Parts: sequence; structure tokens; C-alpha cells
Amino acid sequence: KGFLKGSSYFDVNEAGPSDERYLDTPRFIPPDIRGTLGEVRGWLYFEIGLNELFDGRGYTKLHDGSQGVREFLMLNRKVEEFASFVW
Repeated sequence: KGFLKGSSYFDVNEAGPSDERYLDTPRFIPPDIRGTLGEVRGWLYFEIGLNELFDGRGYTKLHDGSQGVREFLMLNRKVEEFASFVW
């Protein structure tokens, strides 16, 4: 089931560094890490704290799906603009 292998980012975060899927900055290096969407999302969750309510649209997504407060890291870019992007 991809990067998480059936778990959630929350579960991996709770397990912490003892879980091989827990990607802090020192672990986020090639060749073991390819930069897949799952790996990058994990790193953002574990290192920066972007949880499931962050969807990259500029606003927090509330638990009921409605729009919350403004929230962003940088201007949006198409993934094709990143030279080393991997699906």
C-alpha cells in the first residue's frame, strides 16, 4: 500500500524514529529516499507538522471539509516545474 504500508502518518509519527517510515531531515536523503509524493508528504508531516488538514490550497481544511483559516508555505507551483519530481 505504498509508502505507509497500510498505516497512517499519525501512526508513524506516534512510533517516531524507531519506525523506518519516519522521515526526519537526516533520513530524507538518497539513495534510500526517491522523493515520492508519499515520502515528501511524510517529511512535511513529521518535520513541519503539516497534518491531514493541510491540503495545499492556502487554507486549513476543517474536519467537516469546510474551509478554515489561511495557511500556506509558498506559492503554488505545478509539480512538472520541479526537475527531480517523481510520482
